[in-house]
Amino acid sequence: MLLKAQERWASTFEKLNCGDSDADKKYRRKLFNKYDANLSNRLSMTEVLKLVKDVLVDIINELKNSQVERVVQLSYFRTKRENLQNPYDGFFSDSKQIEYFEFKKLLIFIRK
Repeated sequence: MLLKAQERWASTFEKLNCGDSDADKKYRRKLFNKYDANLSNRLSMTEVLKLVKDVLVDIINELKNSQVERVVQLSYFRTKRENLQNPYDGFFSDSKQIEYFEFKKLLIFIRK
């Protein structure tokens, strides 16, 4: 029973694609653009939360809304904090929103 639940959770989290292949990058760009409502090339906390709720709908139904929001919030701020400490490939953002170059890192933190 536990193994089936773990497998289902793992397959659901695969939707937050964090790979390095060209197909993975193309998928992430498409996902990012879909939720970048104002075309600013940045995602607000609200946009990230909507993305996670839409993509991980199977898991969301089993969790309390506050748990999901907390996971997104912690991942969001961790991504911003790490970017301040270690700029990604020379990119640095003083924006309070997630920029595309930070998006993969955000998805990795949410998966953890």
